[in-house]
Amino acid sequence: MAKHSKRFISHYLEGIPKKVLKDHPHLINELIQGKPGIYGLYKNNQLVRVGLTKNLSSRLKNYLEWQGKRDWDTCNFYIPKSKMYLKTLESILIRMVKPALNDQKKGTIPGAKNLEPIYEEKKKGFLKEFDLKKHEMELTQKKEKENQEDRGYAQKDCACPIY
Repeated sequence: MAKHSKRFISHYLEGIPKKVLKDHPHLINELIQGKPGIYGLYKNNQLVRVGLTKNLSSRLKNYLEWQGKRDWDTCNFYIPKSKMYLKTLESILIRMVKPALNDQKKGTIPGAKNLEPIYEEKKKGFLKEFDLKKHEMELTQKKEKENQEDRGYAQKDCACPIY
């Protein structure tokens, strides 16, 4: 039986300027040529794009032409030990970070059950119960206030001398 490695990422490189990729692609291509991975594109230290690719060097080469709203200035990339969870990891990152240049609807998590519908139902039940308790409490407070007012009128109307 093969020993299960706890390492998910075998190699990574972070903070690579776009200018280095454009002017000296050989520096990076030697390290990532033909390797699959996950990459992040940044603009002013803000993650603007997360992606997954079968070939990091060719994907980054495509992104070197991006300008304007889609421009970026640095990138990170991560090469996994196994491709098995790449798509899931990409989906989780997109869902958590919501980079500006990613389609936010993209990114299902295979085999995982979305608990949101169950949560929403439970929340509705809780809120109904909460609203009912709040309403009951408001009625009780209103009755107490009316009783206090009634006692106040009764004391004013009382012809009893106070000693």
